[in-house]
Amino acid sequence: MIYVVELEGGERWEVSIDSDQPAQVQVEGEPRSVDIESRADGTMIARVDGRPQVIRIKYEDGSLVVETPDGRRRKARVEKASANAWRKQVEEQGKAARVEGPAELKAPIAGSIVELLVPQGARVVRGQPVLKLEAMKMLNSIASPGTGVIRFEVQPGQTVLTGTPLAHIGAEESP
Repeated sequence: MIYVVELEGGERWEVSIDSDQPAQVQVEGEPRSVDIESRADGTMIARVDGRPQVIRIKYEDGSLVVETPDGRRRKARVEKASANAWRKQVEEQGKAARVEGPAELKAPIAGSIVELLVPQGARVVRGQPVLKLEAMKMLNSIASPGTGVIRFEVQPGQTVLTGTPLAHIGAEESP
């Protein structure tokens, strides 16, 4: 399995774990030996390549927190590389240039429409969540790319491919 580990502040590593030998991992393509010890207080301690350097990993208030030997504490995110790539794609969709007037909302990834969050013909604003799309066992809110009246092209339960038109946002209500 290939994972992406991101620390608060922008540090990022790709980690590959062989399910047959989980102590033998590759970090950015370099082989590493990792031993993990779980403590009764819920803290996990990781030793990399047998070095005495200890990294404490624990959950606090719903976030994964990593504490390094120098006492620095940072939030971390660990996810499958495929999910990380998809999340980045969705985030980039949200950073698209501001759309004034007519706009088309397309599926950022293949999946199933779970729920329409606003009624057909409703007035929506740019960035407002308008539907939920399930992809790769993750439920995601998809936002409007513009401001106007929405006309959905999909229904709950429908399966869509990447790039499928989901809705049109127009300047005025369609008949």
